[in-house]
Amino acid sequence: MLAGALAFTAAASTASPVHAQALEQGQRPRENRQTRSAEKQLEMAGSGVVGPEATDSLYGEALANANKAIESRDNNPLGYLIAGRALLGLGRFVEASAAFDKAEELRPVYMLVIDPIRGEAWFDQYELAQPLLASLDYAQAAEVLETANLIYKKRPEIMIVLGQIYASEAGTTTDPAVRMEATDKAIQRLREADQVITARIADVDSATAVGWLEQQAEIPVTIAQALISAERLDEAAAALKSLVDSNPDRIAYATNLAGIYSQGEKPDSAKLVYGRLLNRDDLAPKDLYLIGSGLYQANEYEMATGAFKRGADMSPKDRDAVEMWTRSAQLGMTTGDGDPTPEQLQAVISAAEQWVSLDPNGRIGVLILAQNVNKAGDEARTVELVQQIEELNVGMIDMLLERRPGGGATLIGDIENLKVDPGTLVTIEFTFYDRAGNALGTQTVQVSTGLKDARTPFQVAFSSDQQVDGYTYTLSP
Repeated sequence: MLAGALAFTAAASTASPVHAQALEQGQRPRENRQTRSAEKQLEMAGSGVVGPEATDSLYGEALANANKAIESRDNNPLGYLIAGRALLGLGRFVEASAAFDKAEELRPVYMLVIDPIRGEAWFDQYELAQPLLASLDYAQAAEVLETANLIYKKRPEIMIVLGQIYASEAGTTTDPAVRMEATDKAIQRLREADQVITARIADVDSATAVGWLEQQAEIPVTIAQALISAERLDEAAAALKSLVDSNPDRIAYATNLAGIYSQGEKPDSAKLVYGRLLNRDDLAPKDLYLIGSGLYQANEYEMATGAFKRGADMSPKDRDAVEMWTRSAQLGMTTGDGDPTPEQLQAVISAAEQWVSLDPNGRIGVLILAQNVNKAGDEARTVELVQQIEELNVGMIDMLLERRPGGGATLIGDIENLKVDPGTLVTIEFTFYDRAGNALGTQTVQVSTGLKDARTPFQVAFSSDQQVDGYTYTLSP
């Protein structure tokens, strides 16, 4: 997620929207022998015709000349501008930023010159961070990105990624002090990003504005997630409650709020939020799955059954929803008082039959179906289902479809080696469907089995410009 979060281009505007006539001229820049020598040294250092050691030496000489110019006249903005450029070249970002600040203080109109320099350095640091993000070295990436954030504060993208990194750190550390510090840093960077977007959204191009607004919409949720990681559940709930009240159409806000209530052992509050959500008539299958999952984790099996069944009715090829519909109905029946009624048994049987039809190599689905058929007194069919389980060579388990917002999906899961030799190559062809049950395409994956009863994970990516809402598969051998 983090590695792909910086999806922007260097061509995007980094210049300030302030026009030159709106800025004070300030102190007049004064050229002298030192500034002219420093300019030549900077030009040579940036030409790319000399090696790294010579480049560093040239930047050092340019800085020395700039400092001499400042010593001879400490109100000469040109000396500070040149010093800032030389310090950037030497990688001394804190000092470079201070030198640029001083240059702008003496000559405000210099902002028009300095902003592009800062923006270029910002993007250079972003490029350095990319391989670190891609290799999941978030701690080192954060150090690089913090230098970018220091040198240029008029773009929000890096602030958002830093917020995500720190929020992730808060969720993975076991040290309470580190968790608290990471949470505070995440919130600080995310709020900075929010302020930048609000202040500059009217001054950037339309494509940049769309991207910023999309990222801004997720900032409050990320802040809430950071608070959750720090176990500051009351603060997280208050933050999301405000979002739910002001954004009633954002279903994700409400589902997150209900989840926080559940974690905070406030089941009545969670149930109330979920109940309000289920009264909506604009829920998509993915929304119903999220709601059902929250209710399932809260042990509200009857409401969870209704949510999952509604999603399965809406999208008949949604194997995951059908599985959870079956599991919820089964648990709801077994946790009740007394023996299950014939109607309850039939409800579970109907759900399990649909699960097995979509997931023929899923042993758990067949087992639940066999158990309930047996309870219903159908001995012959029970024997058939037990035999079906015994004949499976490879099982499928823990599958989960991750829908992509713009279309396509990723599917993860495991195969179980039930009877075949270790190292047997298993071919699985998945067919993906839209909500109405129309096939969108297929994707094949091959997985080698492990030892007997061992599980081997797999992952399948399916590209499509249409929303994926279900899947089936065939497996061989």
